[in-house]
Amino acid sequence: MEDQHLKLTAILLYFVILFLISYLANKKNKSSRLFASGTNSLSGLAGGLSAGAADMSNWLMMSLPAIVMLRGPSVTFLALALAVGSFLNWTLVSRPLLRYALDSKDAPTLARFFREKIGADVLFQRTLSALSIIFFTIYLAASLVGGAILGKTVFSLDYNIALILTFFCITAFTTLGGFMGMSRSDFFQGLLMFFGIIAVPLVTYQNLSMDRPIVVTGAMMPAIADFGSYIAWGLGYFGQFHIMTRFMAMRGESDLKTGRLVCTLWMLIALVGAIATGVLGRLYYPNFPVGEEESLYFHLAQDLFSPFMTGIMIAAVLAAVIASSAAHLHASSTYLMEDILGSQSIGLARFCVVIIGVVALVIAYLSATNIFSLVGFSWAGLGAAFGPLLLFSIYWSRMNSKAAFWGMLSGACSVVLLEFMGHIGAISGFTSGFSLVPGFLISSVVIIVNGQLPEQHLQRTPSSSKLKLG
Repeated sequence: MEDQHLKLTAILLYFVILFLISYLANKKNKSSRLFASGTNSLSGLAGGLSAGAADMSNWLMMSLPAIVMLRGPSVTFLALALAVGSFLNWTLVSRPLLRYALDSKDAPTLARFFREKIGADVLFQRTLSALSIIFFTIYLAASLVGGAILGKTVFSLDYNIALILTFFCITAFTTLGGFMGMSRSDFFQGLLMFFGIIAVPLVTYQNLSMDRPIVVTGAMMPAIADFGSYIAWGLGYFGQFHIMTRFMAMRGESDLKTGRLVCTLWMLIALVGAIATGVLGRLYYPNFPVGEEESLYFHLAQDLFSPFMTGIMIAAVLAAVIASSAAHLHASSTYLMEDILGSQSIGLARFCVVIIGVVALVIAYLSATNIFSLVGFSWAGLGAAFGPLLLFSIYWSRMNSKAAFWGMLSGACSVVLLEFMGHIGAISGFTSGFSLVPGFLISSVVIIVNGQLPEQHLQRTPSSSKLKLG
């Protein structure tokens, strides 16, 4: 009982710090713009950590070690693809979006960016927002599942009760602080995640029996289908709009290089820690229960650390759950409020947070899949629908609203179709996330074909011609 009290003390300390940051940020939320997108106030250090924390989620702490346990060190290729994808996203996308945000008179959202850049109409904006909400909500459901697994594994809670408690924590945090509450707390949560994913494998290694050799098992090179899936995860970064909002909230272009460096280093070290957790966990638990691999981190934390430090390690996973899910929940509610409902009410913004959260809760409750499958589907959908759309909008002069609309729609539909066919076994050797590769290519081809048709090429609007995004 005393051990449980010490764990809870550490976790409560985490929540006190988190909600204190959110409360202080809430005092500055005087308008829907501040709640939705904040101001250009993120430093390079804060922006880099915020992007990393919002990106990685509990997938880093739970799913990646589980995949390593199951498939072996070949998953390193997935980590490399993620690191390269994130670096290219910072390099190719961050500066144009920040320049737009600094020049924008309205709240700088991606929907408004496309309206000014390519003359996108209302149908395009609402379709973009609807697709964003769908895929972000599925991503949010994955975070809720992660929180439920945590409660079940660590505190022996009923899975559904843990799911509901996770929902309340996430929605309360997001409605309280808005964008600035998230971005500022992500600095704290990013550091906590970093500490947890490094400490667990280090302590595991120290506690391995030295009278037996450390033999790494599993495939060193991925199968062709797996390799395609791993590369696909790197491509997905160009469609992760919740990361783009961090780019648009930076103070200035001088902070982008710092942010890119911080985020890349944070990611590389954290990914190495997650892979090491999976490799060493497989050695520490030779007979780990099949089907429970995503709880590996929790078992290592409880078996190897003191009760209070176990609470800190658990808080690191909670940080991953809340940082990522709050980013997805906030982005979804912003699109619903501004681009579909057309409102600027901060009260409605908070109500939309709750509505999106409830939908994600239902998906998480009904879903029988693991975190990796949910994240893989949403990641592929976002990447295929919005990755080519954003890159062509920035770098291709013939991009127009019709090409953008059909490219976005074809990418999203391709992923949904391929994921469904893979789920029912219609595609042999299908791996979650692989659908992003054909989806990304199909979307790109559709955009190029439509952009090449002279009668469909729209003239830039006066407002968009003033944007200097090159």
